[in-house]
Amino acid sequence: MKMKPKSSMQLRKLAFSILIVFLMVTSLFTIASGANQPSYNSSENNSPVMMPHSHQPVNAALGAVNPNSLYSSEPAPMGIADFGIGPGNTPYMYNTTSFLGKINIGSISVVNNTTQSTSLSFQLNINFKLQNAGTTFVYWVQDVLTFNTTTHDIYIIDNIWNMSSGSANIHNSTLAGNGTVANASMTQFYYDLANASLPGSFGSIKIPSTIQLRMNSTVNKTGVPELSFQYNDGYAWQTYDNVNFTFAGNNSYDSGFVVDGYNYNPSGRFYDAELILGGPGGGSYSTDLSSNVSLQLQYWNGNNYQEISNAYNFGSDTAEAMNNVVSAGFYYSANGSLFEKITSGAGNLGQVYSSSMVSSLEMFAPINGGTISINGHNTSFTGSKVNLTLWPGNYSVKLYTDGLLYYSTAANIAGGQNLVLHANEYLVTVNENGLPSGTMWWTNLSHNSHSSVSHNISFYLPNGTYYFNITRDDSSFLPNLTNGSFTVSGSSLAVYVGFSPVLYNITFRESSLPPGTNWSVTLGNISYNSTNGSITTMRINGTYDFTVHNLTDYYTLNYSYALTVKGSNLTDTVLFYQYAEIKGIVFPAGASVTINGNSVPLHNGTFSFFAKPGNYSIEVTLSGYSPYAKNLSLKNGQNISLSINLTKSAAPRSKLQGLEVLGGLAALLAVAGIGAVIVRRR
Repeated sequence: MKMKPKSSMQLRKLAFSILIVFLMVTSLFTIASGANQPSYNSSENNSPVMMPHSHQPVNAALGAVNPNSLYSSEPAPMGIADFGIGPGNTPYMYNTTSFLGKINIGSISVVNNTTQSTSLSFQLNINFKLQNAGTTFVYWVQDVLTFNTTTHDIYIIDNIWNMSSGSANIHNSTLAGNGTVANASMTQFYYDLANASLPGSFGSIKIPSTIQLRMNSTVNKTGVPELSFQYNDGYAWQTYDNVNFTFAGNNSYDSGFVVDGYNYNPSGRFYDAELILGGPGGGSYSTDLSSNVSLQLQYWNGNNYQEISNAYNFGSDTAEAMNNVVSAGFYYSANGSLFEKITSGAGNLGQVYSSSMVSSLEMFAPINGGTISINGHNTSFTGSKVNLTLWPGNYSVKLYTDGLLYYSTAANIAGGQNLVLHANEYLVTVNENGLPSGTMWWTNLSHNSHSSVSHNISFYLPNGTYYFNITRDDSSFLPNLTNGSFTVSGSSLAVYVGFSPVLYNITFRESSLPPGTNWSVTLGNISYNSTNGSITTMRINGTYDFTVHNLTDYYTLNYSYALTVKGSNLTDTVLFYQYAEIKGIVFPAGASVTINGNSVPLHNGTFSFFAKPGNYSIEVTLSGYSPYAKNLSLKNGQNISLSINLTKSAAPRSKLQGLEVLGGLAALLAVAGIGAVIVRRR
């Protein structure tokens, strides 16, 4: 039953070796007589209807596996499979503790293309995944019925292969069960044949007949992961092998059986689940000469076995294959249950139905398990929930517990719909008003807490009287109804709760402003004004940013910061300071005035400049006038008045004017010299 060795010589040799192992094992047993075999159960096979669509092609999608990467045409493992690929090639994944395969054989005749025998195999193949000490281990497990279509002889065998890497093996130290570890082309695997002493094992079955294969994943009492292999061919369920993964103890995490459309397993194969027809073993394939077989693949959803919602008509992880097979999607008109019908003919590989076509019926009931009946077809469930995959239609739905009718209704389910029903439960909605959007609040009901960030909380309850209380995680809003009760009596009802904010005063008090001065504070995006000494507003618990606005003549040092309201009123004092003022008159009026390098406008030769305490440098300039400069040190509230008269600059003399002065001086000295001579001569 090894995966198909598409391009590997080593795997081709492995398939041949497995065939030899199977032939050797089979030769050790003789087929027992088929006396007292149960008859074929045909109750489900009432008005089978083919799904009204053709096979959908398989396309590789980004971030998804490609189911056609190993098989794109026959011969291929034909049947029903879940690759974790939904509508539009959208991947998904899930895990479960059990898979169930149902095989209804109405008639079948095959010939094996390798041995010319008339045998084939029905294989339930899935992936088992666990983690131990931080390492992930993946095992490909098989529950297989081998069937001779001429003699109707059967035997049951299981296989376990290590898919944790491309070269992983099974070792005796790895697991323990009823079987043994064998070697095939340097690859070790585990197998076990169902003991001939078990009811229905190594016998000849009557046709038509129903056979079921099932695998369960559990953790035993010692904390070791365990797989059980089972079959039921009419003699009730038989567990023929329990395999313990002895290397994995309490530090392991058992993921169970995994279907994953996002990823390939570590060996490069699929995380799929498949119930298929193939050759009898060793990688061989058989040709379908004529057949009327139906297959159903179900998984345990935690409460009941449910049909897969997205089905392909072929598998990929096994090497055994079939030729001349048509595998098409069908449903039973009476109850909407789904199956794949196998007939002979040239087949195509593809997806035959998806969750966008089929329907889901989900029912909740305040009981602990029972039976749900869809048009008379019964499914058992545990707990308070059951979920079924059905073909769209109108159905009579009945719910039984302890053999008694508990609930009955009619359901009309559309394709792609997930219909949710609540049996003998009624919708109770608690509606709130007054809370800001997105605020978390709780309704505590009979020790069960229901929370919401929307304006209502809904749940379903059977008839009865219930007590509740309403809470929040802080005291910013208080409900007007903290405790109460209501009675459910055969219909839905609503409860209304109002929340009121718990407000605290935030008071700003000013200091140092003259009476009657208009001042303001902005809190959030709202401004508040006052002409008296205080401003008061109200807020719930929280932190708030605020700004005090400076005035023309006054300013504050801490004009923007945050306040936190936490269960009490707050008062904050705002201290204002009066600006110092520099006033001045400048002549001429066209001069330029700067204070600390910043231009100050003149109006008709005057200026006024308000400033906080500090040192300031004043400069006044005008072309043709001597500049004016002065340094000042200002204090709060200080007023300084300046009168600035610029003086004209002295005109500079030219060189010619200097020569004229020197010439005049020389002439004067000459005259004076002549006079002196005259005087001396006298």
